[in-house]
Amino acid sequence: MKQVCNLYQQGRCEKGKKCKYMHMEEKIEKPIQQEQKQAKIQVIKQKEIVQKVHHPKIFKWTDLSKLADSQEILQQNQELLGGDFFKIAKDLQNDKEKDIMQIFRKFQQSIKFLPQPQCKLLEYLRNNEEFQVILRFVPSIDRKELEFKEQVKERYFEILLQIDKNYPKSSVIILNQSLTQEFKDVLQNRMSDQIFEKKGLFQGMRYIETHFDEIVLGL
Repeated sequence: MKQVCNLYQQGRCEKGKKCKYMHMEEKIEKPIQQEQKQAKIQVIKQKEIVQKVHHPKIFKWTDLSKLADSQEILQQNQELLGGDFFKIAKDLQNDKEKDIMQIFRKFQQSIKFLPQPQCKLLEYLRNNEEFQVILRFVPSIDRKELEFKEQVKERYFEILLQIDKNYPKSSVIILNQSLTQEFKDVLQNRMSDQIFEKKGLFQGMRYIETHFDEIVLGL
């Protein structure tokens, strides 16, 4: 600790702050205060380091209900249905009609029919033995990180299903532009096999959504 300046006490020190002795108005930091000050500085530095660390973005599948056209498609499909789903369901005549109506209900915010219906849905199904549906889906369960995820720039899958005389077997075409054709060819075949194995579109697509990591295993 500095010695007290006797000249300053007598009012005769002319060196001011340059004086090597201590003037009484100078504050002395106690060791504890110095330690606290250093600790605060260290905490601030650590926060700055944490803020500078790059945190990689976590891949998330798209919320399909928030896509720009989802509400418009939903409204069109409600008009296409033309009434209460459960009342219409009572008039369904066979497993194929029941299956497609379940798919329709599940994917109302994205499903489209080709050729485009000019009548109500049930009449359309009965008048058309062959037609196609386009729909979007995302895996509902991810049991592990999948290497191919970053390739799916859309962050959802859009597929075309062919409905014809071979039902319940249905060919699948993946419409995503971001994926390689080689990848799509293998995945399409696996999805088509699952739909046939589950004996219908609804059960097949539900299995694909919930077991997608198994479907793409090895890709």
